[in-house]
Amino acid sequence: MPDFKALYNKYKEKWDEFDKSQKLRLILSVAIVLGSVIVATILVTRPNYQKLVSGSETEIGEMSAALAETGIEHKLGDRGTSIMVKARDKDKAQIALSQSGYLGDSNKLEDSLNLITFTTTESDKKKIYKEYYENKIASKLMKMDTLNSAIVNLSIPEKSIFSSDDSDEPSASVMVNPKTVLTESQLSGIASLVASSVEGLKSANVTIVDNTGTILSDAGQTSPITGLSTTSMKIQADKQKELEDGIKVLLSDLTDSVKVMAKVVCDFDQEVTSSVTYSSPIEDSDTGMLRSQQVSTSSSQSSNGGDIAGTDSNQGAGIITGVSGNNSSEQSQNIISEYELNQVNKDIVKALGNLDPNRSSITVSLLYGNKFTESPISTDEAKETIIKMVNTATGINQDNITITAFKMAVADEVNGTSAASILLLLENCAPYIAAVIIIVIVMIFVMRIKASFETDAAVGDLSLGGSIDYSVGDDGIKELDNNSEIKKQINSFIDKQPDIAAGMLRNWIYENDNK
Repeated sequence: MPDFKALYNKYKEKWDEFDKSQKLRLILSVAIVLGSVIVATILVTRPNYQKLVSGSETEIGEMSAALAETGIEHKLGDRGTSIMVKARDKDKAQIALSQSGYLGDSNKLEDSLNLITFTTTESDKKKIYKEYYENKIASKLMKMDTLNSAIVNLSIPEKSIFSSDDSDEPSASVMVNPKTVLTESQLSGIASLVASSVEGLKSANVTIVDNTGTILSDAGQTSPITGLSTTSMKIQADKQKELEDGIKVLLSDLTDSVKVMAKVVCDFDQEVTSSVTYSSPIEDSDTGMLRSQQVSTSSSQSSNGGDIAGTDSNQGAGIITGVSGNNSSEQSQNIISEYELNQVNKDIVKALGNLDPNRSSITVSLLYGNKFTESPISTDEAKETIIKMVNTATGINQDNITITAFKMAVADEVNGTSAASILLLLENCAPYIAAVIIIVIVMIFVMRIKASFETDAAVGDLSLGGSIDYSVGDDGIKELDNNSEIKKQINSFIDKQPDIAAGMLRNWIYENDNK
């Protein structure tokens, strides 16, 4: 066992050897080192918040209340549309929300099974399991960062031993409320997730619609005309970006900055128009090419001793070609001709995804105040001109076009954006930057303290209790013996610390001059 008293006496003797300035510097250095370690520890080990869930403000408010009831520390992010919790509490928070019915459905199946008794019919059991899977799949979808909410409906036909028809396959419909425009790959991912959650369900039988009723993905319904699957959301997104970029370029020379927001509605109704056209193969002719002709001729003669030709008794049907005495003759000719005509059959298919000018709208905000000091729509004529320009460029009805102008200093806006970015960067990296700065300061301070201790030690070694004679006589400074130990120490010190030795010599000369 170590002798603590001996250690204490040893360090106390060492402490007593220091003068007042050395003690002060040592205390300050220890305090700075301890303070730096404490600050760095606090900054590095401060709570690390992670995003737990995202959703609408109403849903986030309900989830926040549920977490507050369980005593889990959390905070809101993304302007109140997400919940942030400490990394170590994330699993606990997920369990708490799941138990409250917001995340997952781990308890819903158990609750449903508790309702099943020996009196529960087989059809009721199927309904319970069907509702469970619907809720479970919807819960998985709501964990995606791109969706606010999701509702899943499953259609699972009952198999019969008396039917061999395999056409009745499971299908699913998903209604989503997306935060942003969903890409084709994201829609495919949603369909795959739903299909993999139900036995026998294919991705081709999953229909996805948004909260407005627009079909986003309907892979199972392929048009027999175009052979294309419906990807209306992507088409509308591309059309929206095309319109917004085009308007910005169109109006960029009229003001400092242009902001455009377009609401695009495309027409995805399929329509086929069939037509048959006939035309003559002979140029500049109203008739076709003669294919066949049939000519028939007939003639007849009769003799009658009647009255004179032309009297009432001889009038009747027939063609009188000639009369001689009591004889008459009749001739007729019938021609049947068939012509060849050109026949053109046309099936006109209306293109999918055309812009609907009556239901689409566009809003344009013109920012001025820097290069352009006046509003670009200061007069009604100027505003009307811009509306006509947008109408001509996009095809959207003028009644659905809104033009506004705001005076804004672009430089201030840019500086504000840059300042916000810098503040965000500093907020994320502040602990590490502070730790590095503190370590550098401590190292510099310790090096200076060490150099000061070496100087004081050198001065102490050279003092030697007055054994060196610094007196100056008539013959000048007294020379030391070459073999003197003191002279060797002085020479060694000068070689190792020339700057300190020079400073000591200057101080010594200054003190002697002032005597």
